Amino acid sequence: MKNDIFHIHFKTVDSTNSEARRLINDHRIQAPTLITADTQTAGRGRMGRSFYSPDKTGLYMSLVFKADGFSEAITRVTTAAAVAVHEAIKEHSGIDTQIKWVNDLYYNGKKICGILCESSIDDVGDRYVIAGIGINLNTRQFPDGLRAPAGSILSSLDTLPDGLTETLARDVSDRLLAKLSSNDIATDLAVYRNNSYLDGKQVVCTVGERSFEGVAIGIEDDFSLSILTEDGEKISISSGEASVKIV
Repeated sequence: MKNDIFHIHFKTVDSTNSEARRLINDHRIQAPTLITADTQTAGRGRMGRSFYSPDKTGLYMSLVFKADGFSEAITRVTTAAAVAVHEAIKEHSGIDTQIKWVNDLYYNGKKICGILCESSIDDVGDRYVIAGIGINLNTRQFPDGLRAPAGSILSSLDTLPDGLTETLARDVSDRLLAKLSSNDIATDLAVYRNNSYLDGKQVVCTVGERSFEGVAIGIEDDFSLSILTEDGEKISISSGEASVKIV
């Protein structure tokens, strides 16, 4: 069932997530609200990183909705968003992406999507979730120094099909809200596991001030990442960072 989503579009914005916070603070959110932009001048990722957002070559969006219990489970929103993006890309392009724990999607070994989910409270105590999503559609040039190799799902196209970005944004939004409403975690978990990018790869993990190496061996029932360390210890991490080790 389609959701009644209010849509706001900008030609240029600093960050759709930042705009979402401003709308929440100004009591101008008609939740759920979808915010999209042709370009972001200060796109944001996890851990204070930036997300490169050139004009009209990607989908840059934030979906804002009342928390309804999810403000304390942002990881659940993030994983549901990753599955929603994976499914929507498959539906509209036929392309199979992989999900890199916990918030990125990869295609042909390159990052094509980043997800940043945040919570926000307005001055009267209403809680909201902001699901920020950036997808490289046909971006070809990327700045030097990116942390992960970047790519696009439609890099062979000079121009994007009319209406594709809006169609994707709407589909991702509908899928995410439906997943959180039904709370069908088992189905999402199966998709997440079947398309896990890190499985079998040597990884470097950072959790707080601790760093260690090992092999990613799977996704646990709570969506944590299971690692077999060099010492033979099995560790599951539910927060932090896991990156493929460069050898």
